[in-house]
Amino acid sequence: MIAILLAAAAATAAHEDPQPRPLDGFEAEARFICAYGNQTTATAYEGWWGGDETYARLISPQIEPCECDIGFTIRSVNMMLGLDASADLRVVSRLLEADWNGSCWQPGATLAFSPVHIIDYIALFGYYQISIPCDFPCASLDEPYFITVDFIGGTADRVNIVGGGAAEPCTSYNDWGGGWFDLISDIGFFDELTMWAESECCYEPIGTDASSWGEVKSLYR
Repeated sequence: MIAILLAAAAATAAHEDPQPRPLDGFEAEARFICAYGNQTTATAYEGWWGGDETYARLISPQIEPCECDIGFTIRSVNMMLGLDASADLRVVSRLLEADWNGSCWQPGATLAFSPVHIIDYIALFGYYQISIPCDFPCASLDEPYFITVDFIGGTADRVNIVGGGAAEPCTSYNDWGGGWFDLISDIGFFDELTMWAESECCYEPIGTDASSWGEVKSLYR
C-alpha cells in the first residue's frame, strides 16, 4: 500500500495518514444543465476522514463550459464517498466566496447554505454519490466560488474520501477546526476532491452579502 508523504506535519494532528487506493468501475452522474467542479473518480483515501469537518472544492463557472449566459443557481452539491451501513451522518452544504491571496484561491465567507441532509440509508459498503439538495440564490458566472460539504454531526465507522482528475493546488481544501489546508499542496493528495455542483440557469445574480461560518452554524444548534 502506498503511503502519502505529508507536507505539513501539523496537519496530522486530527487525522491518520490517508491511504490511497485506486478505484474502478463507477462514474459520477450529473442531472442538471450545468455541473461545476470535479466528477472524475480515481482514488479512495482511507483513514483520512476524522469526523466533524468541512471539505471545500473550487468551482469556476467563468471558465467551465455551460449553457447559461448570466447566472447559475445550485440545486445540489455532490460528493463521492465510500460508506458502510454504520453511517448515520448529518451534512450541510454552503456556497462560499473565493478569496485571492496573491497566488491562490482560498475559501472565503459564506454566501448561502443548504438544509441539513441526513445520511442513514447505506445498506452495504460501497462508493456512493451523496447529493445534498440546495436552493441557493442566483450566482454570477463571472466569479469563482467554493462549494462545501460540512459534516456537522453523527457517526460512521468508515468514510473514504474520493478524488480524481489532475492534482491542481488551490482547488481542494479541508478544515477540521484549525483553518483550511490545501489537500494537494499541504497534505499530498494525488488528485482533487470529487465534488461538484449541479446547477440551473438564472438571471439575477446575488451580491456579496456574506455570513461567517460561526453565524451559519448557530442556525443548526
